Amino acid sequence: MFMKKIKYISGGIFIAICICVLCVLTSCVSSQAPKVSADAQGLHHHDGYTLEQMTVVSRHQIRSALSEHGSDLAKINAHEWLPWSSSPSYLTDLGCVQETLMGMYFRSFLEYEKFIPENWFPAEDETYFYCNSQQRTIVSTQSFSSAFLPVANPRIIYKCDFDTDDPVFWRDITKNSEAWRNQVMKEIEEQGGEAGLNGILEQNEQNFKTLEKVLDFKNSEYAKEHGISSLPLDDMKITFNYGEGPSMKGSLKLGNSASDALKLQYYEYPDGHDASFGVPLSWDEWTQIGALGDAYQKTLFGSHTAAIDKANPMLQEIQADMKNPKRKFTFLGGHDDNIMSLIAALRIKDSKLESSLNSRSPVGSNFIISKFKDASGQEFCTISLLYCTASQLRSLDVLDLENPLIEKQLEFEGLEKNADGMYKLADVEKRIADTINEYNLWQ
Repeated sequence: MFMKKIKYISGGIFIAICICVLCVLTSCVSSQAPKVSADAQGLHHHDGYTLEQMTVVSRHQIRSALSEHGSDLAKINAHEWLPWSSSPSYLTDLGCVQETLMGMYFRSFLEYEKFIPENWFPAEDETYFYCNSQQRTIVSTQSFSSAFLPVANPRIIYKCDFDTDDPVFWRDITKNSEAWRNQVMKEIEEQGGEAGLNGILEQNEQNFKTLEKVLDFKNSEYAKEHGISSLPLDDMKITFNYGEGPSMKGSLKLGNSASDALKLQYYEYPDGHDASFGVPLSWDEWTQIGALGDAYQKTLFGSHTAAIDKANPMLQEIQADMKNPKRKFTFLGGHDDNIMSLIAALRIKDSKLESSLNSRSPVGSNFIISKFKDASGQEFCTISLLYCTASQLRSLDVLDLENPLIEKQLEFEGLEKNADGMYKLADVEKRIADTINEYNLWQ
């Protein structure tokens, strides 16, 4: 076990400032989140296996909302959105500190596993830190790497102009056939049952009611402009057009924007009463608000056929990384839809996450592919999602083996695990290759 102490003065002043902020904030934070089951806590040690390689696809940390004056997000809220520590969509101060803690946690665990030495100076090509060219992904990756390799000064790579999107992490639709679009829409409508798209909205009726209560929606500028007192449950419109990003209009799009902003306020403001504009909310009600964001992500990025298009360049990155004999650790700094599309494309079973406002890809979460060898030299693999609880995101506790994150072991449809819960590496590599090839079957 590791003692709760900081072992490095990493990156000089940067880490020191982060830890000072941590110490100030931890004294006044509380949480409504339930306790986590013991078997879900921490990156898992696997007796009898040696960790050989780790590939991480990460969702950036806490950013500010997109609530500028005059936006629909501003109009649907009868209250004023709370102030942020950064410009719209940029990583907040809290997010910067939280990702620093994440890097420290990875370092502590991987040192404990003897996967990396203390004060590791990687050889050329042993590590790779590559991120989208948005501010929030660059700063998240920089914060993580500074804490993970505090004396090595690793190079951070982003390939496009600052604050633009790299097509590996976000690209426009590349398929242009009616057959592809029809299959995508069929899979999405199946999520809503017999009612199709309206069924998705109806499934979230209570979640919309909770959101409207917090926003005092009936008295909002948006409600008055449209002559409504609640968001309609029959107005979803989705388009998947070649050369454009997937697009949604209607109540779920608005609900997702408000859900996103409220969750970010929940993390940024220690007093949940402030975060919900004085409306008392139970933990279950907070998760209802979070569920609207999950429904939006699953609708746009959770269908298998849409996901194989979006995830294709990321899967090619992962495939090349896993086959690189020099590579030990890779960090790909992206977004929630990167994780969602990987899960859908690779046919990974849906799973409920504990103690999180997001049930699929929480803020700052990490989709991890880990390669192992057993004593006989056979190669195995695990797929997992590592994330902070909602309480950890707010409290800024030091993350270590005594205060671990949650690791959710993910399961592939149609692949068998061994008695130790591990997949044959060859089976996982074939699933990745088959998914890449499936992309090529569609026009």
